Amino acid sequence: RRRPLPENLPGEPSLQHAQTIFDRSHSMLPPVLRRGHVLKFVLAVCILLNCAFCLLPTASAEDTVDSLKQALSVARTDSSRLHILFELINAMLLSENTATLDYLKQAEALVNRSFGLKERAELCLRYGRYYSFAGNYEKAAQYYLRAMETAEKAGDAQVLEYAMNNFAVLNMQIKNYRKGIETFEKLLRMAREKGDSQAEIEFLLNLATAYGEYGDLARSEQYLKSVYSSPHAELFYRTVAANNLSFVCNRSGRYKEAERYAREAIRAWEKLHNVQLYLQSLTNLSNSLIGQKRFREAKPVTEKLISLAQTHHFKQEMVDGLGNLAAIYEGLGRYRSALRYQKEYAAKKDSLLIEENLRQINELQVKYETEKKEREIALRKRQLRTVKEWLRFLLAVIVLIAGFSTLLARLYLHKQRAYRELVRKNLELMNSEQIISNLEREIQKKDAVQPHSYSGVGNAEVPNERTKALLEELRAALYEKKVYLRSDLSIEKLAAEMNVSSRHLSQIIHAHYRTTFPKLINQLRISEARRMLVDEKFRHYSVEGIAQTVGFSSKSSFNVAFKKITGLTPSYFRDSVKNSGPSEES
Repeated sequence: RRRPLPENLPGEPSLQHAQTIFDRSHSMLPPVLRRGHVLKFVLAVCILLNCAFCLLPTASAEDTVDSLKQALSVARTDSSRLHILFELINAMLLSENTATLDYLKQAEALVNRSFGLKERAELCLRYGRYYSFAGNYEKAAQYYLRAMETAEKAGDAQVLEYAMNNFAVLNMQIKNYRKGIETFEKLLRMAREKGDSQAEIEFLLNLATAYGEYGDLARSEQYLKSVYSSPHAELFYRTVAANNLSFVCNRSGRYKEAERYAREAIRAWEKLHNVQLYLQSLTNLSNSLIGQKRFREAKPVTEKLISLAQTHHFKQEMVDGLGNLAAIYEGLGRYRSALRYQKEYAAKKDSLLIEENLRQINELQVKYETEKKEREIALRKRQLRTVKEWLRFLLAVIVLIAGFSTLLARLYLHKQRAYRELVRKNLELMNSEQIISNLEREIQKKDAVQPHSYSGVGNAEVPNERTKALLEELRAALYEKKVYLRSDLSIEKLAAEMNVSSRHLSQIIHAHYRTTFPKLINQLRISEARRMLVDEKFRHYSVEGIAQTVGFSSKSSFNVAFKKITGLTPSYFRDSVKNSGPSEES
């Protein structure tokens, strides 16, 4: 019975092997070839982009490092030193030199001292590559993002493109496919806006790779056909697209179409001389022939694949070839040979799977740590935003309190000034009343009291002389006898004492004093209270005692009457006069 094809078709490369090749050669690529990414399925585009550099001897990289170190020691200007440092870092990344970080620190110090945003963006890009090669993907992503931000500020489109591409590759490495695809699509739009057809071809291949790894083979095939049919695609990129299309067609069961694409990719070997591309093309051709059950034709193709893979130490391609050869012998009915190759295939595949599992565990650990760090950063940002919002709120409250306090202080000061002015006017009024009272006494001694016109008395029968006498008697009662000091005083009692009707007395008071009897009595009482409040002889009197002395039956009625006439409370008036000093009191 024919052995079914394994879940991962022969021809699928080892990710660990691909990463090793990519890491060793990526930093020394020309800029146009740095946009590649590791293929999880049949052919990684970034591996193919770097394949020509994979076979360079390590000694050449070491020689380059030595010569650059000598050039750095004799460099005179900061500009030349930085240029040599950048080239030296690139070469050291290729040779996996452990001193790379030291030279990165030197370049950083030089950039901080003498250079601007453009050089800082290039430095961040190299830091990202260093940490990516070291396996610290979290730091690599941080530096790539910083490089993108700085390059955008500096207006350096080339460094921005490199940083975005490396960031996309990094996301694909840690299986953050959506972010990687999103970044590649941005790069493709940028290339189309610039009209850079070569960059567009490369980013189309990268997108095909990304969608292939993501599992969307239909989108991957769509982008690959765009490259394959593009008149701007060079032979190398067209061959890459053909090889990948062969793999996609094999996966989809379209073996005839897969064979056609694979044979076209094999024919390009004579011009490109790319060993890994040739091995992948042989793998795809072998798969397509096995799928069509043309086992005799597939056998020599597969044997050639295994031989070349052993010669050039491509483990994954050799394992895939062994699996295909087992399937071919099973199809030919040679089960003993099929079993032998199947066992060899299983043993080598298990070894590769263990390595792959270990690598995936490390990647998952890195991804977990990265996500954990991102969550912590997001939490800290939220906490910082909350703190800032609280600080803004507290600042607003403080400003409002300060404003309100200032307003209250101004109002208080204004009120105090108004009260002081009222005290001054009350003192002046009190002095004026005393002067007027003295003058009236002098006038009374010298002359008779002149009659006042009091229209409104309304009693034509009262003689004029009688009115004069009543006015004189009223004045004497008020100002000499001070009858208003009696708390039980009423107009009826005063009228009875003066032998006049209360109505007639009220008319006389209204005509002469232009007020009513209660108001007149309160005014006289308050005037007397005002005098007592400022007099040192009554300093030991309480406010209530003064109120009772001047004729008020209660302290509350005294306070109301005093505030109504003077605008002040008795206590405030007394304290203000006491604090104002003797000059104002006098």
